[in-house]
Amino acid sequence: MSKIDNNNTLLREAAGKGKFDIVTTTEAVSDKDYYMIHFPIATTITSITTPNAASGSLNGISVVADTWLKMRVTGLTIEGGGAAICYTETDGDNSN
Repeated sequence: MSKIDNNNTLLREAAGKGKFDIVTTTEAVSDKDYYMIHFPIATTITSITTPNAASGSLNGISVVADTWLKMRVTGLTIEGGGAAICYTETDGDNSN
């Protein structure tokens, strides 16, 4: 994730523009660099990897519909029946 973004990049990211992944069922997503995740429906997080937080601190929690996580996430697994829209860093800088 970029340490310094220009104003245009920050505005595009805040608006959710750019590449994103849709995660459903129990597929595991890893080796990604998301800056924001939207859960449009009630979802249970089975596993989440966040390099800047305590490991496993959100594992096993259920979130209500329309929950947003605005934090760096590098891996995610959700239970079946849930969904997540995962927004990627738009400037392509994957450095820490």
